[in-house]
Amino acid sequence: MIPIDTANVKDRILEAEFLSKTAQHLLEMECSDDLFTYVCETVDSLVKNAAVLVSSFDRKNNSFRLEAITGIDEHSEKVMELLQGSPLGLNAFLEENETADLKKQELVVSSLDFKTHLRGAMDDSVRQMIEELFGVSDIYVMGFSRKSQIFGDVMIVFKKEGAIKNKKLIEAFIKQASVALERRNYNLSLIESRKKIAEEKEKLETTFRSIADGVITTGFDGKVQIMSSAAERITGWTQQEAEGKYFCQVFHVLGKGCSKEKRELLKSSLPESGSAEVFDNIYLVNKSGKEVPVAYTTSPIINKDNETSGVVFIFRDISRNLELLKTIQRTQKLDALALLASGIAHDFNNILGGLYGNIELAKKNCNSDCSALEYIDKAISSFYRAGALTQQLLTFSKEGTPILKRDSIAETVKICTSFALSGSNVSSDFQIEKKLWHCDFDENLLSQVFDNIVVNAKQSMPKGGKIAVSISNRELVNGQVADLESGRYVCIDFADSGSGIPQEVLKNIFDPFFTTKEKGGGLGLSICHSIVRKHNGAIEVESDNKKGTCFKIYLPAKKPKKQKTLKNKISTEHKGSGTILLIDDDRIILDVAGGMLTTMGYQAIKAVDGKSAIRCLLDMKGKGQTCEAVISDLTIPGGMGGRESVKQIHQIFPDVPVIVSSGYSDDPIMQTPSEYGFVSSIKKPYMINSLSKALESCISIDRKKS
Repeated sequence: MIPIDTANVKDRILEAEFLSKTAQHLLEMECSDDLFTYVCETVDSLVKNAAVLVSSFDRKNNSFRLEAITGIDEHSEKVMELLQGSPLGLNAFLEENETADLKKQELVVSSLDFKTHLRGAMDDSVRQMIEELFGVSDIYVMGFSRKSQIFGDVMIVFKKEGAIKNKKLIEAFIKQASVALERRNYNLSLIESRKKIAEEKEKLETTFRSIADGVITTGFDGKVQIMSSAAERITGWTQQEAEGKYFCQVFHVLGKGCSKEKRELLKSSLPESGSAEVFDNIYLVNKSGKEVPVAYTTSPIINKDNETSGVVFIFRDISRNLELLKTIQRTQKLDALALLASGIAHDFNNILGGLYGNIELAKKNCNSDCSALEYIDKAISSFYRAGALTQQLLTFSKEGTPILKRDSIAETVKICTSFALSGSNVSSDFQIEKKLWHCDFDENLLSQVFDNIVVNAKQSMPKGGKIAVSISNRELVNGQVADLESGRYVCIDFADSGSGIPQEVLKNIFDPFFTTKEKGGGLGLSICHSIVRKHNGAIEVESDNKKGTCFKIYLPAKKPKKQKTLKNKISTEHKGSGTILLIDDDRIILDVAGGMLTTMGYQAIKAVDGKSAIRCLLDMKGKGQTCEAVISDLTIPGGMGGRESVKQIHQIFPDVPVIVSSGYSDDPIMQTPSEYGFVSSIKKPYMINSLSKALESCISIDRKKS
């Protein structure tokens, strides 16, 4: 029997127990920053009279950095401070051939001297001090290496007369540490990668969920994978609810104008690889059943193998866009109609001027006992009504403007409502704020608006009912009411209890020529819309089949004006003599105005445009004649009007007063004639009284005497 070396067996058992404990410690500490310190202290416990230095290896920079040091007694902290203070650590930039010893998987005497190991790490003076502290005799090195990859190294620097013991045990431990460092590097790399992925994912999700458009991605099977916040809001489905459902269940659509039996228009939306499809006129039915108009685009998701792995759906709620488009279209229709109204009103004005002027002249030539006077007065009364109609047409047109007065609107609303409901089975209930703000309004035009709304409300309640009229002060902010800025407004509400207006009709009620009445012309509410807009206000309508309809009119509030006491003046017809030049493209106006001037004692010279008027004035000046005044039409189609000719007139006769006339009262020249070279303005169709006042104000007493 071979004798057993019990001492050797005991040592092997102790080594096995030691390595078992260190393996457990290394496993527990593989992601800890104290791992290098533990390795350094453990190796130090296995050697004597030596300093142990443990470094990590940075593969990117191909350099080592000191992580832990032991065995230099009270100088350890000072040395660590010196070494770690260096930006490159200890073993900086070893060449490839200089790291060969570290890949041998065993402790070997380094083929490099201490100076080479410390190359580039510090100044020579510091390196000399470290070398003196160590008292270097031999340097053993072993790398932390796995599969030819170096993760760091252990350097055992023996002092003079030192010797290595437990070499096999140290090598076994360093191999354990190599495995731990490999796992540590892998885990740290994995943690860093996961961190970067998490950051990128968070950034992507934040960006994705911040997109204003709705975005839904699906797999190739058509099931929802991701939804943006906008998609959740538009569809009514949350990400959690929609995930795993088929796209057509979440994005339930109708083609515009399609029946509800054709809801599954887009059951399958997988476009060909590399292409995109755009869908217009689509109505999405959200989770609550509401139909939302959307613009919708699909694109395939192409993976790295150039295969379609899913689809991305991008869509947006275009309700606001359609409303704006509707408003633009309505405005364009109104503008076209306004242009037509402007032309009609202009010609009608001139015709009225001729009619009324001739009637007035006829009246002046009648004796007081003439039997025709009664009929002439009735004709003049009808003329005023026709003039009001012309003003309405001008107001509806771009050129017209309301004739504003500043007052409380309450009395006008009450009178119009009561008059429209008189004799019917519909009653009214008024709620008027006590200290109601004033506003600027044209009483005739707004009376037409109120009358139209009340009559429509009355017709919606054939069996009778009540109209609640509320007039109140309102302070609005931007966006609260479409097209109105922040500020103070007077709000007039007309609420009936009738049958209501269907939603498909409601969106068109302000369109010109749109009507649901068999004999309706479709201009009533479009004119109301135009009149309110001319007052810088807004009109809104809400309707419910069960509750009825409510019209809201907003007018800008104004501060009350101080009342001025006006002295009554006795109106007398102006009289004068001399020559007055008339400029107008309408022969009827020239004849009538000429007749009026003749009754006042003047001689009228007529010109159809500015050029012929200039020739007349030059001829008069050449003959030594004078001109008492010039009355010129503001604009003459295809010719020179008062706007262009006033400067040339003053070059010929610098002191002659020029009166401008027009049917468009809102032109800046008509509002402030003195700023453009005129002395005053007179609105067409003008009457003897208005013409007399204009001449009285601009022709001086001295000139009349002359």
